[in-house]
Amino acid sequence: MIKQDGLETSTGGRPSVIFNLNEDGFYTVGVELSHTNIHVVICDALMEPLWIADFPILEKNTPDEVFSRVFAALESNLAEVVADPGRLIGVGIGSVGPLDLERGMLLNASSFPNPTWQNLNLRSLFEDRLSVPVYIANGASAAAMCEYVRYVTHDVHSLVFFNVGVSVRAGVITGDTLLTGDGDREGSYGHLIIVPGGRPCYCGRHGCVEAYTTAPAIVRAFKHEIRKGKSSSIVVAKSPDKVQFADICDAAKKNDGLCIEVLRDAATYMGLLMANIINVLNPQVI
Repeated sequence: MIKQDGLETSTGGRPSVIFNLNEDGFYTVGVELSHTNIHVVICDALMEPLWIADFPILEKNTPDEVFSRVFAALESNLAEVVADPGRLIGVGIGSVGPLDLERGMLLNASSFPNPTWQNLNLRSLFEDRLSVPVYIANGASAAAMCEYVRYVTHDVHSLVFFNVGVSVRAGVITGDTLLTGDGDREGSYGHLIIVPGGRPCYCGRHGCVEAYTTAPAIVRAFKHEIRKGKSSSIVVAKSPDKVQFADICDAAKKNDGLCIEVLRDAATYMGLLMANIINVLNPQVI
């Protein structure tokens, strides 16, 4: 796993030997599971990506259908890009929740397009197929740790990583330690109330940040404004009921006033959440 990597400049006497990790010493697989996509990467010992692929999750897709494609591509490319596939030492999975981290299970799959994702044992799925240890973490927590290890300078000891898509998730590092709490809490940041008595949230409460900042929330806000009589270039080309988040983003880039308005409103509410997190945790980096 270790290799000689040159000599230090001598200041008198024999120069010291520099040792470093051998990039081919071992390999790992990283998996990111979201509500709509599975992102897979093979990395060498220096965490450099050797192969990256995305596998969309469509409404009709069951876990068996999606993961059969994932494993077929993964095993094929392990054999192709890895010097010795036997040096695969483990799989790290960052997943949306809620999760049972002890058992390695995805629990309530209400935000997935297909209910068959309910109570899915992710750890067993990968251990049975690849025969290596599998570590599972909340997706945002895993992303926060990656940012901390790979990209943040040594004088940074606290950060918050936000992931906003179908939901609002956050990973927190404070005092050089990943904040995990008791159980799966990364999604709880999306249910901090920023507008008391505001928009209904699927959790049963009103005014949660997820009801204002996520992609589905932005689409709902756009449709609400259209029903109130506002105009947009999008509805000229398609029915308001068929408008998707990508349509709103594309139209905003072309200076569509309503699309800019709903995106700016979502950004404002996200800013409120960040301001509250800053006041409570005082992170060095977001």
